[in-house]
Amino acid sequence: MKKLERKVLDILGQMYEEATPPMDFEHAYNNPGEYEHDWFKKHVLSEDRQRAIIKSHTIRMHSRNKMYVEMAVLNWGPMFTEKEKV
Repeated sequence: MKKLERKVLDILGQMYEEATPPMDFEHAYNNPGEYEHDWFKKHVLSEDRQRAIIKSHTIRMHSRNKMYVEMAVLNWGPMFTEKEKV
């Protein structure tokens, strides 16, 4: 497994672990046939928390690699919860 792919899986694993309801992302990734095609829509995590998780994993990463990781994670990540209105 390539280093960037492992990074994406680690980030997604943490996001889905913290999502509501939580889930085992590695299991979903390795066993896609066991899940409905829109399974990710059933899990939510705030946008701010998702971005904080990404940042914590990519802080020392080259900008091009960081962009790849962010695009992959935000496409596969849990749904955003709505931001609180101020």
